[in-house]
Amino acid sequence: MCSVIVETGLLENGSTIEVHIDEDTQNPRKEWDNATVFVLGHRRYDLSNEHGFDLMSYAGSDKDIDEIEQDLLDEIGVDALVVKVWAYDHSQFRLMTRQPTASLFGVYLMDYGFVGFVYMTAATIAYEYGTGNDADEKAQALIEAEISTYNKYLNGEVYGYVIKDDDDEIVDSCWGFYDRDYMVEEATRIAEAV
Repeated sequence: MCSVIVETGLLENGSTIEVHIDEDTQNPRKEWDNATVFVLGHRRYDLSNEHGFDLMSYAGSDKDIDEIEQDLLDEIGVDALVVKVWAYDHSQFRLMTRQPTASLFGVYLMDYGFVGFVYMTAATIAYEYGTGNDADEKAQALIEAEISTYNKYLNGEVYGYVIKDDDDEIVDSCWGFYDRDYMVEEATRIAEAV
């Protein structure tokens, strides 16, 4: 596998850790089991739309975002927690659940726009978190986490490591880390034991 090395570290025992960009990572929306459903659309990007709701048909329509959300709820046909999603597109692409404001990005609000929804059905929330008072808060936190993971995938922020011994022989490697700091901790722990 040929990949981009973004960092190299030498340990006291002579082992080397190479941090690589994982260029063969899985799409977490297509290849993982997820509790949320992404319904996203963009004219230039192929974003995840797991429901098939045709957001792009609303381009140029007079309907506001709340009316489009109601159309989605009508199509889903069951009670669901629906969260609006915006994208910021300037040197990298970021999805967010908070509508951007001037205080979030300075004065450059032209680089963001509404791109869709993420939802969890009430049945899924009950299955995952029960029906207690904090179930919706936990569901909201999961939505944020799954958006964060998808952002990392979209921006190439998925990593792998290669550990080499003092003879420059590969002794271990692992790929598919969506948390670089955690990956470095794990690689260091393993390399120190070599």
